[in-house]
Amino acid sequence: MPANQSKHQSELDLALLWLPHSSTGPLMVAALYRKPVDASSLSVVIASGYPTPLQMHPDGPPYTERSGLLVPLLSKPLQGGFNLAYTAAVEKGMSGGAVFVGGELIGINGAHANPLWPGQWKTQQGKAVDKQLNDKLELVSLGIAWPTIQSALKALRPPKAAEQNVLVGLDCGMPRLPSPIGNASSKVW
Repeated sequence: MPANQSKHQSELDLALLWLPHSSTGPLMVAALYRKPVDASSLSVVIASGYPTPLQMHPDGPPYTERSGLLVPLLSKPLQGGFNLAYTAAVEKGMSGGAVFVGGELIGINGAHANPLWPGQWKTQQGKAVDKQLNDKLELVSLGIAWPTIQSALKALRPPKAAEQNVLVGLDCGMPRLPSPIGNASSKVW
C-alpha cells in the first residue's frame, strides 16, 4: 500500500478499494476494538473471508468464519505490516477478510498457515527472523492489526475524482462475485 510515507516507515501488504455505496442496500460497518490487542491473553478470534472454492459456484465463494486463538509470537511487526498471529484456519482467498475479537474488528487477514512453499519471514528492517520463530510463523495465520491500518490510512492520499473512475467498466474477463457490502457491484481482479 504505497502512501505518503517517510523512508523509515514500512509498506503494508494491503490494498484498498474504494467502492460506491448503494443507497438501496445496507451499509455494513464493523465496531473497532478500542483496547490494545493483547496476544498474551490468548483471546478467541474469528477470522472471516471468502475462501477460494475448489469448484466455481454461480454465486461465488461463500462467506466463511473460522475461530482460533490469538497467539503471542510477534513482539515486533514483520515486513508487510503483519503484527497479528492466530490459529484460525484461514484459507487461500480469505486475505483481506476481517479478524474479530468479541464482535469487534482487530485486524485484517493477510497470510494463511502452511503455505505451499515455506519462506523466510523478515522484520520490518529486512532482517530474517530466527529459524525457530520462522518455523512457528509457518503454522499460524497472520494479519495486520487495525491501529497499523489506521496509521497508514492517515498517511494515505485518497484518489481524486478523476482517478476514481479509471477502472469503472474495465472488464478483466473474470466472473462477477456478490459484494459483501450492500448491493455494490464488484469483480475479482
